[in-house]
Amino acid sequence: MRKNILVYVLLVLLILVGAWFRIPGILEEAFSFTYDVGRDLLAVESMVRGYKISLLGPTTGLEGLFYGPWWYYFLAIPFILTNGDPKGIALFIALVGVANIILAFIIGRKIGGTFLAIVCASLISVSPFFINTSSQIWSPNIIPTLVLLVIFFFFKIVRYPVASMLIWLILGLLLTLIIEMEIVFGLLFIVAAVISLVAFLRKKITLRRIAFFLAGILIIEMPRILFEARHEFLMTKRVLAVLGEIFKPHSSSLLTKENFIEMQSAFSKIWSDAVAGDDQFLRILLLAFFAYVFVIYYRRSSPFEKFFFRFITLTIAIFVSAFIFFQGGLWGHYLVGLPVLFVFFAGMSLNLLRGHFAIPKLALALLFAIVWLNLNPIRLFIRLQEQPWRGDEAVYRNQIEIIDYIYREANGEKFKYVLYTPPVHDYTYRYLFSWYGKKRYNKVPSEQDAKFSFFIIEPDNIFWHRPNEWLESRKSDGKVVKEKRFGWVVVQTRVPN
Repeated sequence: MRKNILVYVLLVLLILVGAWFRIPGILEEAFSFTYDVGRDLLAVESMVRGYKISLLGPTTGLEGLFYGPWWYYFLAIPFILTNGDPKGIALFIALVGVANIILAFIIGRKIGGTFLAIVCASLISVSPFFINTSSQIWSPNIIPTLVLLVIFFFFKIVRYPVASMLIWLILGLLLTLIIEMEIVFGLLFIVAAVISLVAFLRKKITLRRIAFFLAGILIIEMPRILFEARHEFLMTKRVLAVLGEIFKPHSSSLLTKENFIEMQSAFSKIWSDAVAGDDQFLRILLLAFFAYVFVIYYRRSSPFEKFFFRFITLTIAIFVSAFIFFQGGLWGHYLVGLPVLFVFFAGMSLNLLRGHFAIPKLALALLFAIVWLNLNPIRLFIRLQEQPWRGDEAVYRNQIEIIDYIYREANGEKFKYVLYTPPVHDYTYRYLFSWYGKKRYNKVPSEQDAKFSFFIIEPDNIFWHRPNEWLESRKSDGKVVKEKRFGWVVVQTRVPN
């Protein structure tokens, strides 16, 4: 009983630490509110308040191909609960990140006992990767939760001689949902999952289980299928038109290509952020050590540990093989679910070390060292002494400050606004004016009979000359009577000529 009390006290401590890393920044409004977040909230607002149920979600990186609507359906929950407040929605995402600590503990305890549960919960609580993915309203940030659930249902299939049909149905749902949150990671991950099931668990596969698995996929893809049927299979034609262009070999040697170096850097960083606290040297040392432990104790490991080791090896091989031939930038969100696999890989390695090594306390010492490394108390103390982080033009707090300034300048008069922003689309301010402006000031911008025109000019860090060229082209759009700078953003107050 004392041990159980101690374990739960430790779990509560990990939850509090994880919440402390995630929630204060949201409450201080120091979270990103980018144009795609504004776009998503405008779409959800149309669904919730306009009763327009969408069959499609956001755009993908491929022109003409869209995600399904599941991200919008998910956002509708916090949207309704908070009446569309971006801070409340961001807090909901942060709370999902905190809930991942509890979920990792529960799954780890079922798979390998209390020690594995503590290891997984500890890493998800303090690792930079998991903290960062809990601080922004963005669909890939939900994938770690879905991957945790996939691991749990894999365990169910391995553990029980006859897993229920419901498990196979849910597994199909989860793997397809991951695709709908991030298409590149999702496609590669489902390939790795299916190959692993066929190669390592083929004795557990029957036609009926396959049917339930495919039914799960079909449920998630049904909105897209309905859209395609109504619109003459537009996206299908688009995909077929570009098939083979994204993944194709180059004529040059693989070892000399820039994308090979970029791939190595991306995998190394995401492993470091998940386990090694972003330490350049220790990430290599820890990876080699954990792999060594798994290899030497492989025969003594449980059936699920054997399956997981083969699954993660196959998954990494598939991702590496795909990205060697990938044309385009290798973005971090293409690997967004791998840190969950890395955490369980590290946890199972330490669990094997604790169970079979002559000095079991070595595993406890290593766990303490890894948590200390990720917390980095010295750097944390220095950060606490620094001035509060202000951020840039994409930070919600700064955008609200600009909107408040505009309403004060307008002083109750009608006004309109014009935004220069490198992403081109003004989704951020369109949503904030329609939600925050209406809620606090009971007024929204109007093009008709506007007494003031406010020009919001965001910086263009790549094409720094474009804002000036844009302003030059808008010289005739009113007389500038005032100009105020908010960090790198300039707001001009204009009146009609």
